[in-house]
Amino acid sequence: MGEWVDPSAPPEPPPKKDLPEVSSGNWTVSSFDLLNGVDIDDSPNTVPDDLFDELFPPTDDRKPPDR
Repeated sequence: MGEWVDPSAPPEPPPKKDLPEVSSGNWTVSSFDLLNGVDIDDSPNTVPDDLFDELFPPTDDRKPPDR
């Protein structure tokens, strides 16, 4: 299988079979949240141009592009 085998290494333990399933939710949870008042905002989250230029100044002597 293309793997290096170390004959002096201890054998790996067998994988556990009864691991809990990890889930961050499904369509049922999402639908329940929407029915009970979760607000969805699809508008773009933008920063005003002046504040953006203040937070991220140009790295060289060039003038920032006109927006």
